[in-house]
This record gives sequence, structure tokens and C-alpha cells, in this order.
Amino acid sequence: MNQLSQTLAKLGDLTWLDVLKTALLIFFGLLLIKVLLRAIRRVLSRTSLDVSVQKNLTAIIKALALFLLAVLCLGQIGVSAAPLITVLGVFGLAVSLAVQDGLSNFVGGITVATVKPFITGDYIDVCGVSGTVTNIGLTHTTLETTDHRRIHIPNGSIAKDKVVNYSQEPVRRIELTIPVSLKTSAEEGKTLIRGAVLSCDKVLREPEPFVRVSNLTSSCMEYFVSAAVSRENYLQTRSALFEAIKTVLDEHGISMFPTTKVELQKSEDK
Repeated sequence: MNQLSQTLAKLGDLTWLDVLKTALLIFFGLLLIKVLLRAIRRVLSRTSLDVSVQKNLTAIIKALALFLLAVLCLGQIGVSAAPLITVLGVFGLAVSLAVQDGLSNFVGGITVATVKPFITGDYIDVCGVSGTVTNIGLTHTTLETTDHRRIHIPNGSIAKDKVVNYSQEPVRRIELTIPVSLKTSAEEGKTLIRGAVLSCDKVLREPEPFVRVSNLTSSCMEYFVSAAVSRENYLQTRSALFEAIKTVLDEHGISMFPTTKVELQKSEDK
């Protein structure tokens, strides 16, 4: 109460000159912050940091600069900012103890920003979710799935999990397993499937696609097919390969799936 009374008394003793000085401090302080933020954005744009991370860092610097300006303005009018700083410190400690998960996600966000396992626009697989990265925040990362769902994943979970990035390499491999009837010879099946693979214009010739017999069971022979494509053509070409292989095998009367022949024998009455 005494501190409040002293503060009100100091405010009552302010002169027009004090008010003018404080107003000028606020004006030039805000102008300086604006120039500073513009320079920081320019510097950050030249770094390899993700765009979302750049925006979050700029927002934090802006908040700190405004807080510092408020402290200077209070000092200009003769009000001590020490109690305010103390209260904020105690409040910050209490909040940090109450939101430990939030702090874990914040640390995870720093890890994602520094290690950079992915950037905005990458297609990734993490925490059991696959999708395109649309935003990298300080506490959460947002993915958009192929069926247009937006999923927010805590950065703390991402930092602990395995991240599979499908966008960093320009080339992806399509790997298929094709079961074929045992009536077909291994060489014939390999020749037909390889021809179907090469008929797809999106399949790269380097590295060369290959077809091998990968497994032999009592009902079918399995071929392992591997073909390289540019990452943007992956899904489209994968579907086209299945269609091309099925069409070629059908044209030659070859079944893609094992068949079982069952014969029923009628027993004679004795």
C-alpha cells in the first residue's frame, strides 16, 4: 500500500516537461523497435531458419523490446520498475512449474529449429502421422494430411520420435511385391514385369529399375520390384505401375494371385 501511495504521489508531481519527455521516449522507442525488427527480419531471412521459426523469434524479440521500453518509461516518470520485474519473475516461475509440458514442447521447438529435420512444405512421417508441414511453431508443428486434415503435434514429441522426411531427397524408390501364379516360369514373369515397369515414362532409367524373385511359396512366386522416380511423381507412378503390371499379366493370361484348385470326390455307398 505504501508503494502504491508513493507511486501515485510521484505521478501527481509530474510536470508538463516530464510528460513531454515520456511521450517522446515512447514515440522514438516505438520507432526504434520498428527499425530494429525490420533489421532482424532482414538478417533472419538470410539464414537457413524456417519461415515459421523466423516469425516466432521476431515476435519474442518484439515482446522483450516493448517490455524494456515500458521499464524505461516508468523510470522516466520516477516510478521504480523493480517491483514489476520481481512480480513478473515470480509469475514466470509459477507458470513454468505449472506448464512443464509446455516447456518441454518449447525446448523441442528449439531442437527442431536448430537440427532442422524438416522445413515448411516437406512431406514427413512422425509420431504415427504422415503429412505436409504447414507451420513450425515454438511449441507445436502443424501437418496437413492427404485427406486435408490439420494435425498439431507437440514439438516435445517430435524431438523424441523418429522423423522420416520424404522431401529432402530429389529421388524416391517405389518398392512393390507382386505375387504370380506358379504356372509361370521365373524368367517369363521377370521379363513381363520389367517391360511393364519400363513402359511407365515417369520411371527413371538411372538408377536402373530391377525385378527379382524374392520369395517362393507353395501357391505363388513373389517378385520384388524396385523403380526410382522423382519425389513429386511418387504416388502417381506407384499407381501407374500396379496398373501396367496387371495389364501385361492379364494380356498373357497370368494370374497375379495364388489360386487353389479344390476337387470334391463323391464317395460310393457300400
